[in-house]
Amino acid sequence: MQRSKRVQQVAEKLPQPTEEVTRLLNNHGYTPNKLLGSGGYGKVYLATNKTKSSVAIKVILKSSDNRADIMNEIDIFVQISRTLSRKIFMFY
Repeated sequence: MQRSKRVQQVAEKLPQPTEEVTRLLNNHGYTPNKLLGSGGYGKVYLATNKTKSSVAIKVILKSSDNRADIMNEIDIFVQISRTLSRKIFMFY
């Protein structure tokens, strides 16, 4: 089975993104498909970009009490991004 077909089958079982998240990601050229997961700092969505490639996008919850932790997480993602030669996008 092709990878994109497997991703689509898994995605069909996941919850839909909210209208607010859809609008936010659409404004940046992404189409959110499903919610992949959530944690203390935000939620991760399966989305497609303009070339129809599947991407995971983390939307961070903005809160004054976790700013330092969020900045630390962004630093980690930037390091991973460089190692993987992939772009990692996070919005809040």
